[in-house]
Amino acid sequence: MITVTPNTNYDLYALVRGEIDGDGSIGYYQLRAYYYDSGGQYISYQTAVSRAEGTLTPAWEEGGGQVTTPVNAATLRVYIYNYNSSGWTAVDNVRLSKTTDSTIKRSSYGIAGQVVATRVSGDPVSGNNGLSYFYSDHLGSSSALQKPDGSVAYTWHLPFGGYRPGSAHTQTGNGRDFTGQRENMELGLLYYNARYYVPGLGRFASPDSIIPNPTNPQSYNRYSYVRIHPLTLLTRRAIENVTWI
Repeated sequence: MITVTPNTNYDLYALVRGEIDGDGSIGYYQLRAYYYDSGGQYISYQTAVSRAEGTLTPAWEEGGGQVTTPVNAATLRVYIYNYNSSGWTAVDNVRLSKTTDSTIKRSSYGIAGQVVATRVSGDPVSGNNGLSYFYSDHLGSSSALQKPDGSVAYTWHLPFGGYRPGSAHTQTGNGRDFTGQRENMELGLLYYNARYYVPGLGRFASPDSIIPNPTNPQSYNRYSYVRIHPLTLLTRRAIENVTWI
C-alpha cells in the first residue's frame, strides 16, 4: 500500500511486462490504481494508462499517467490488468509523485527483461536530460552507467555481490544491481523473486524451501548462494536449480 493525500493529482508510473499464451490471448493491458480509505475499505479504481493489443511483452517497459485520488482516499495499490487466460503479468518499480507544473518524462527501454537505457526530458537539472545507457557484466550485474554527457560511472563487485573496497557504489538508475536483481538500498539486500540475498555475507537471509539436487552435498546448505560458485553459476529465483554461465 502507498499512502496518498485525498483529492490530489499524482503522476503514477511503473515497469510492466507479461507474456501471451499459446491460444493467442491479446497483449492489451491497463495499469490501475485501486484506492482504499483509512479503514482499509476499497473505494474505487482509476486507470493510469491503457495500452493497445500486442504491446505487452516479456521485456520491462515503462507505463503510466496521471491519476486523481478520491476525497476519502488514504492509500492506493497498483495492479496491472490484462485479458490473459493462461499467460502472466508483472509490475515493478512503482513511482508515485504529486503532479507539478513542470513535466518530467522518462522512457525506459528493455531487452530480454532488462532495462538497458532510459531517456529523460523536462528535468529542471539540464544534465539529467537525454539518453543514458546501462551496461552489465557476464552475470547480468549492473556495472556501468553512461550518462547523457558521455561520461561513464562504474560499480565494481566482489564475487558474492559486495562492493570492492574503494569502489564507490554508483546508482545506475535502473534499480538493478548484482546479477540484475532488484536492490533494497535501505536494507542492503537483493531480492531474488523468492528470497532476499545478503551480498555482504554471500548467503540468503532465509533457507531454500526445497533441496533442488539431493545428489549434490552443497544443496543441503539451504542458505548458500549458487553452491559457492558465484563466478560460474547463476540463479534468478533462488528456489530453482542454478545454471552454468
